[in-house]
Amino acid sequence: MSKKDTVSKNNWNFIGNPYPSALDLELLLQNIPTMRHYCRVLFTSGLSHSPKAGDKYSSDDYAAYVVGTGGIKASPDGKIPTKFVSSCQGFFVNALQNGTVILDNSVRAIDPENNFFKTDNKDKNKEEKDRIWLNLSNDQGVFNQILIGFFEDANPKYDSNYDAISLQTNAFTSFYSIADGIRFTIQGTNSLAEEHRIALGLRSAIEEETGFMIGIR
Repeated sequence: MSKKDTVSKNNWNFIGNPYPSALDLELLLQNIPTMRHYCRVLFTSGLSHSPKAGDKYSSDDYAAYVVGTGGIKASPDGKIPTKFVSSCQGFFVNALQNGTVILDNSVRAIDPENNFFKTDNKDKNKEEKDRIWLNLSNDQGVFNQILIGFFEDANPKYDSNYDAISLQTNAFTSFYSIADGIRFTIQGTNSLAEEHRIALGLRSAIEEETGFMIGIR
């Protein structure tokens, strides 16, 4: 698989959960042979909040989730997705080649899951990992979130288990980390050491002079 294949924006497929219970994305991606045809990058709901007065640079965007690293939210008051997709919710996967996705009872979650992108429930599935969420924002509604995770079996090169390519779907700004010539919204890399440098990038389509803040969640 070439680097060009990993960053294709033309092979996204939308899949919905037809069951009255949640789907477990880890089971779907790891246990079903047909899913080996697909990247493990998943994009879910778009912007999930109502912009406040003065938020003229608030933009629709996608939340993202990667099995190995975790997820990022689409808006300041949005929710970080987990491995569970609630009933009647959907998600995008990036196809690497032709294949068939089969949903059956083996990928359904036994426990109830309330990770519905129109509610305000607490995340019940937080995991202990070495991760840093960085938020780009300003007082006029700009918001981009990226996630960087540090794992023993990850590396700076693209790995669909850990990384999500930046699709740059926000109309005004794009915030990302950079490694191996690729822009990431979610990046898994080597274990956290005493000194670790991560290259960051920013794209802005805002023509007027404005300021940005970068904060740690």
